[in-house]
Amino acid sequence: MTKTEKIEDLFELIQELNTGMLVSENEGELRSRPMKAFPNKKTNQIWFLTKTESSKILEIASDADVNISFACPKSQKYVSVSGKAFISRDQVKIDEMWSDKMALWFDCEKTDPNVAAIRVEPSTAEYWEGESNTIAVMWELAKAKVTGEKPDLGENETVRIAS
Repeated sequence: MTKTEKIEDLFELIQELNTGMLVSENEGELRSRPMKAFPNKKTNQIWFLTKTESSKILEIASDADVNISFACPKSQKYVSVSGKAFISRDQVKIDEMWSDKMALWFDCEKTDPNVAAIRVEPSTAEYWEGESNTIAVMWELAKAKVTGEKPDLGENETVRIAS
């Protein structure tokens, strides 16, 4: 699989999984919170909406290194993305991400000065797509025990995104 194909698969998974745990550092401790992700395949960026008064704004200003993890145990799909985060007040991008649900969550209009965007530029990502069918997993494990071969439990790829 080529690097381009791996990146395409990665962004398709992020789009499908939709909500990621954004991890940032706060005075030596890691903090994570669920965030609705807006992946952009064309730019290889992941965007989020936030409020400027949020603690994550200060955390990112202090240390831009972040991680975003996505998981769906039911479908056996997982993603971990490492990269740099940047705060943006790009109103065009905010408009693009805004929805009626966001208006309810933020309890304001999209033009409110407290609405901001977080842009994550991934450097490295790893993803896993496993078999979600329990019978198929059991078959692979039993077959591996008999043959001594490694079971085929899905796909795992690591991709370096930044040059």
